[in-house]
Amino acid sequence: MKKAVIADAGIFVAYLNHYEKFYNWTKEQLDKIPPPLITCEAVIAESCFLLQRARFGNEKFFELLETGICCYFFSFGR
Repeated sequence: MKKAVIADAGIFVAYLNHYEKFYNWTKEQLDKIPPPLITCEAVIAESCFLLQRARFGNEKFFELLETGICCYFFSFGR
């Protein structure tokens, strides 16, 4: 059985922002985990806000979604 890994905004921000204190550690850990990372719409919104605030834009985060490295499930109507 394949295990799913749930990721919060801190993981994505540290992974995409090389100025973050835990960038190297996060990159090392995520390189060991097979995709996809599971997240939710609130994490997407928070990650986009924090990355935009850090002047990194959201392009890299959306690339994670487009390539399937990260996927999300909406909870509405379930």
